[in-house]
Amino acid sequence: MKLAKLNCLLSGLISSSIRVPSSSCLGSTIAGTRSCQTKAAPSVDKNSLSKLRKQTGYAFSNCRKALLMHDNDFDKALEWLKAEAAKEGWAKAGKLQNRPMSQGVVGVMTTPNSALMLEVNCETDFVARNTKFLELVSSISHICFTSLQTSQSSKVPLSTPELSSVTSVTNETIADIVAKEVGSIGENLRATRAIYMSVDSPHSRLANYIHTAGLNQNCLEIEGCKFGKYAGLVLLNGDVNQEDSHIHCLQIAQHVVGMNPKTIGAVEEETSETLESSSLPPEDTDTHSADTKQSDGESRLLFQEFLIDPDLTTKQWLEERNLSVADFVRFAVGEEASS
Repeated sequence: MKLAKLNCLLSGLISSSIRVPSSSCLGSTIAGTRSCQTKAAPSVDKNSLSKLRKQTGYAFSNCRKALLMHDNDFDKALEWLKAEAAKEGWAKAGKLQNRPMSQGVVGVMTTPNSALMLEVNCETDFVARNTKFLELVSSISHICFTSLQTSQSSKVPLSTPELSSVTSVTNETIADIVAKEVGSIGENLRATRAIYMSVDSPHSRLANYIHTAGLNQNCLEIEGCKFGKYAGLVLLNGDVNQEDSHIHCLQIAQHVVGMNPKTIGAVEEETSETLESSSLPPEDTDTHSADTKQSDGESRLLFQEFLIDPDLTTKQWLEERNLSVADFVRFAVGEEASS
């Protein structure tokens, strides 16, 4: 009897502790589960993602995040990405600003009557040969060239601060553009200097020469911007429209790059040296004549041995072709950093 009572008591306790959910509760539980399982995750428009990635070059994860944040609005996503890249680039640029930059390239762009020469520096030769860096140089050159073509001056030099403040058609400064690439490339970068020259006379010609040794030989030009380690611009007057004159002008520019003159050399200097030589003994006259070749240390263009024909001075070579040098500019990568 006692055993039977104990079994009844245990049976009652078990039945009271186990609660089977009602069909309505069970149904709602299952429905809730189903609703969670079928709730769609936020999606990204694949075409916009591909286009954003291609246009910006940023990681897919960043492009996806930008589109999700702005409900697949491409323009807003692009604007957000640029702002984030600028913030990241400026932050990184601040950390790297004291690291030296002795490498880089000179970019040159020309039209028949104008030319731009621009230097952009980086830390290593590896980056200087990188296509992404060269694309940056090309982009900056185009912005600067477009901006300066409206100038009323025939010669416009730009220092680092002046170059950095030039703006693109989208109102981005060159400083902002460079900062973004600092964040992307990971080296200290700087748009260092530029020079713009133009001519408006039929008796004048602009010549340029670019020395490309040490660069990526598979990428020496991007969208009309040519690259080199050394480059020179020369403004010539005279018979610039004669046959082969373009070759003669190119050879003068090549001389400027190769011989690195500091000044043109004035007629007054020639007259002074001629008078000086006339007062010397006959055996010393040849070594002091302004028309003869000068020593290796000669820094005046007209009195240097001409690079293409060392038997003549540059002055003699020019006179034979009825040409004269009115101005020249030479850039060498890193010379600003070492000066």
